[in-house]
Amino acid sequence: RSVEIANVADVELTVSSRDSLIPYLHDKKTDTFWESGDKDNWIGIKLPSHRRIHALAVHLNNEEDRGFITTKVSLKVGNQPKVLKLHSTKDLSTRHNGWLWFEVSGYSHIELEFTAKNDHVRVRQLVVFGGLEEVAPTSSIPSCQQYALQVFRVLTNDILKNITKDVSKEEGEVSHTSADL
Repeated sequence: RSVEIANVADVELTVSSRDSLIPYLHDKKTDTFWESGDKDNWIGIKLPSHRRIHALAVHLNNEEDRGFITTKVSLKVGNQPKVLKLHSTKDLSTRHNGWLWFEVSGYSHIELEFTAKNDHVRVRQLVVFGGLEEVAPTSSIPSCQQYALQVFRVLTNDILKNITKDVSKEEGEVSHTSADL
């Protein structure tokens, strides 16, 4: 069965720069981010032998991050860190704001390489979906539907947080207005 690999101990994340920002890649908030510090812009994902990746989703916001516009994301895969091959590439508009979805399976080493308009990138979230290699699927839901369900949950959580912030902000404005009367 495929689920979001939420236990960070099961996934080794490496980045081209600013290691201290890695926790922001998986904090389930799209208002935080990992930001590259140099022209090398990549995120590496290594899974232990008992785990297998099935898909991953990455959230980018070119609309808000105008100084960090990502124009292309390349996915490289392999079973050894130094022997990765290009799996797929996605070109992005300068107005892109949202999730990019990559279906990939059978590899223990993944690298996302980002091409930026201004050399630096911001990545808002990274979600890795996978499962235990020795566990047979037990769900009656097809795997593609499970992936969609996981992404739906992440997006719904993000939207509800934004709605809550907007309502709190509006209530604050209303109470401020009534206090002035």
